[in-house]
Amino acid sequence: MFLQAKPRLPLLQEATGASRDRALAHAPQAEWGLVHQGAKVLLTSDQNAGWLTLTAGPCLVALGLPLGRAGLQELFHTANVAGRRPLLYKCDRATALTARQNKWRVVRLGQEAMLDLAEWSQERPSRRQLRRKIRTAEKAGIRVSTGSDLPLAEMEAVNRVWSERHGGEKGFSMGRFEPTYLRRQRTFLAHLEGRLVAFATFHATQEEWTLDLMRHVEDTPSGTMHLLIAAAASKARAEGCARLSLAAIPRPLPDWASRLTRWQPCLGLAQFKKSFGPVLVPRYAAAPDVPSLVMGLLAVALAIHRPQPPIPESEMRDPALPAARLRSRRLERRRRWPHFGFDPARVPCDAQPAKLRPVAFLLSGRRPPS
Repeated sequence: MFLQAKPRLPLLQEATGASRDRALAHAPQAEWGLVHQGAKVLLTSDQNAGWLTLTAGPCLVALGLPLGRAGLQELFHTANVAGRRPLLYKCDRATALTARQNKWRVVRLGQEAMLDLAEWSQERPSRRQLRRKIRTAEKAGIRVSTGSDLPLAEMEAVNRVWSERHGGEKGFSMGRFEPTYLRRQRTFLAHLEGRLVAFATFHATQEEWTLDLMRHVEDTPSGTMHLLIAAAASKARAEGCARLSLAAIPRPLPDWASRLTRWQPCLGLAQFKKSFGPVLVPRYAAAPDVPSLVMGLLAVALAIHRPQPPIPESEMRDPALPAARLRSRRLERRRRWPHFGFDPARVPCDAQPAKLRPVAFLLSGRRPPS
């Protein structure tokens, strides 16, 4: 009697062409627009569930909310076949709970600032600071415009000035300046006496807009970015959009850590976003074990602060091979050197020494040839 191997879950498949367009049309977040700058959509075989994924170091990172059910086992198996460790990054509370129930390690990352456009108004008493900033920008002569005919040369100059002052653009889950990418977003421009001084871009779907790029020159009047965001919120509400995301606010360091390092991450950015009075929605990270979680978060931090150059969508190569044909270096090494720590259930029996083949057949549940 032979032992039966556990049935393997089907691998997630990369969505391309029409299947990717359908997934984007039903995306749970507007941030899925990152597919136009290198992110991949991995779907189940029935294409009813999937993840927005990026790679960071040795990790396959599922970004944000899943499409449909949270298929953790399929994600784990797909990452394992590709020789990577799975990581959930900026997932919601429900997905984090599912991960915890599956014995994954979960940590809270921060909060996403969300505006409920049906109820949001800058006229509320709690938003006095926001109104003051907007009035300051308007008195300085800032004029906000939007449209599809973008002044890309001026925007590139603003982006270059901003990048030089801030140590370069961030990457990974943060968009970067690339003309083809920007044409797929909603863009709001701020002019001062006919000169472009700032702009903000948004991922946009019918249900949600998400803030992506914010760029400005050094002498931009105070309140300009507040005015741009307020104009975008008004425009999104006029088009029937339900919510606008100001993206994530990092979790602050504990008091003892901030006193020790004399540093808190993004305090100014957090204050800017909170001036709009958003609803703060917690976001989490999760991985199958503690080493994978630590390694994954370090890899993501490195990918954000030291990104690879952006790839224009026109130059992206659709992989000809499905995910099922991917082979990790680890499995290849096991096939070539089966004596050193191999897993017989995962290595083809004909690639093993004759003395070890009966053991491999026994553990894999397959009947040896007669």
